Amino acid sequence: VVNPHNMVAAAVGFNAWQTESCFMHVAFESPHCLTRALLRASFEYPFVKSAKSAVYALVDKHNEECLRLVRKLGYRDVFQTVDSVMFEMLRGECRWIKEQEHGQVVSTIHA
Repeated sequence: VVNPHNMVAAAVGFNAWQTESCFMHVAFESPHCLTRALLRASFEYPFVKSAKSAVYALVDKHNEECLRLVRKLGYRDVFQTVDSVMFEMLRGECRWIKEQEHGQVVSTIHA
């Protein structure tokens, strides 16, 4: 996402690719940069295009704002270290790759 000054305002990256999972990393100048379109594309890439079953995120356990945001996106806590919280989102739990059709939630994943 680019801001009005043609500067990068939000970016999403992935690493630690495994057979069934990967880690997602997000950087942004404000939460307003995280548009629905960006979030859908960000989760579509690992779950739909790369056919992963899980996406993980690692957050500093003292960063309350980021912890709230990650939980609000749909991740759930799976592990805590002395300084970090590890989060997991499973493909079937990801609301960002689902769409509404006639009032019903329909997955965008096509077999």
